[in-house]
Amino acid sequence: MFKKLAIVTGIVFSVAAIAGTTPAFADSKTIVKTQDIQIAIAKGFGEAIKKRRTIFRCIATGLKKIKEGKGDAKKNARLVLKNAAMLEQNLKALFPAGSHKGKTRAKKALWGDWDKFAKQAAALKAGAAKLTAMDGSKKGLKGVYKTCKGCHKPFRGEKNKAHGKVKCS
Repeated sequence: MFKKLAIVTGIVFSVAAIAGTTPAFADSKTIVKTQDIQIAIAKGFGEAIKKRRTIFRCIATGLKKIKEGKGDAKKNARLVLKNAAMLEQNLKALFPAGSHKGKTRAKKALWGDWDKFAKQAAALKAGAAKLTAMDGSKKGLKGVYKTCKGCHKPFRGEKNKAHGKVKCS
């Protein structure tokens, strides 16, 4: 387990160094550090699943507010972008192999077609960047929603109310 954590830590800090950023990501309310995601791996899948569900909830919340014309569209677009970036940059940590069980809708097929999943995560980030560049315009939603569907159909299972809800925090 320590070896896995060390490898993930090295990858995250290498990517951050190449990108010229620090390995911390924030939405408008809280900061989620890459270290927190690494700790989630060490504790088991429950924490990783909770982190990724929160990220997806924040993306959905931002998109819904833009679609409904609620709140500051620019701020909501930035919320979507920050969370899409966090998702893409921490994909392996958020979706460790075998984490399709528990309070998740992730299908086992996701790990069988990891390259497609990773490309969809990158496309989501690109769509969110375009949405942000368009100041959260409703016209920018179409591209983001298209990437959402690209993952939902093959990789996301049915809703299970027993899983409970997570909030964008």
